[in-house]
Amino acid sequence: SAPSLLMWAMIFAGLGWSVLKPWWNFPWSLMMKDIPLLVDHGPLLPAWVLVLYVAFVGTTLSFGLVLASVARVGAQRNSILGAAEPVFAAVIAFLLIGESLNAWQLVGGSLIVVAIVVGETAALRAHRHEAEGKDRQARLREHAARRSVQCTRFDERKSRAEAVSACRATARPAPRGSRG
Repeated sequence: SAPSLLMWAMIFAGLGWSVLKPWWNFPWSLMMKDIPLLVDHGPLLPAWVLVLYVAFVGTTLSFGLVLASVARVGAQRNSILGAAEPVFAAVIAFLLIGESLNAWQLVGGSLIVVAIVVGETAALRAHRHEAEGKDRQARLREHAARRSVQCTRFDERKSRAEAVSACRATARPAPRGSRG
């Protein structure tokens, strides 16, 4: 389930970071320092409030929503749209805090958007092709059923060879787009 996967992911991430950056070496006195909400201005909040906000909203809540969305949208589409996260982050940073983007970042963001469009277009094409295949199978089944009924109703005055010839003539699939 999504909640248990989220819990285990957070436990193992915490253990991994405890090895790489031991929490017992963290300068905890910095957590009581007041920090502006925005970069250079805004209300002052204790650092621990901002850390809890990032931990809950930026990590736990967002990861949980991604896991829940896999069940609704599917893994393939979720992974394609998940690739847009860096682009959204850059656009939001540009709009809200005036972050500047260099040429390489703009090229990278553009490539991500192009890849998403190509991926979504390919997925739509595959779904359309699958639907056309199912439609063709339904038309062939309908034609076979009609042919079967027609072949059983041959005129008894005709010879067996004439009846078989008439059935073979009707065995050709109906032209595409015709309702036969």
